[in-house]
Amino acid sequence: MNTFTAPVASSRMALVSHGASPLPRAAGGQVEALRAAEFFAGIGLVRAALERAGWQVVFANDIEPFKHAMYRANFDASDFVLGDVRGVRGRHVPDIDLATASFPCTDLSLAGMRRGLDGEQSGMLWEFTRVIGEMGRRKPAFLLLENVPAFAKRAKLCVGSWASAGL
Repeated sequence: MNTFTAPVASSRMALVSHGASPLPRAAGGQVEALRAAEFFAGIGLVRAALERAGWQVVFANDIEPFKHAMYRANFDASDFVLGDVRGVRGRHVPDIDLATASFPCTDLSLAGMRRGLDGEQSGMLWEFTRVIGEMGRRKPAFLLLENVPAFAKRAKLCVGSWASAGL
């Protein structure tokens, strides 16, 4: 498993690869559009970036109705599941190459008194992990995590937990 952490503006992203999964190829050897799922999708900022890079977002999830309304105003929201990530199951997620998670930062920041990934809000990362695990052999080759800089300090904990869980 490889992990790449890169600073992005005031947050950090971690891209985790599960190994040498080949890119999907169409007849004739051309690379097909890569498919992504956007968890904690908010208003779709990650989707906007992915689509500009040629990705196809085939699943999105967020709990907030007002964010769903804004998402729907900018994208085809037929693939948007409005609801708590705790209600999402691996079988609900189509085949994807990448899963993104812009999970809540509240407990990682000063505002959340630094409760960390055990906090009620930031702990939703573990629900995302559960969904990916439930995908079994269909789990994506890549995970992209976006959060505040304090998350980078805890990223090794996440990667270690995922590796021991076979993710």
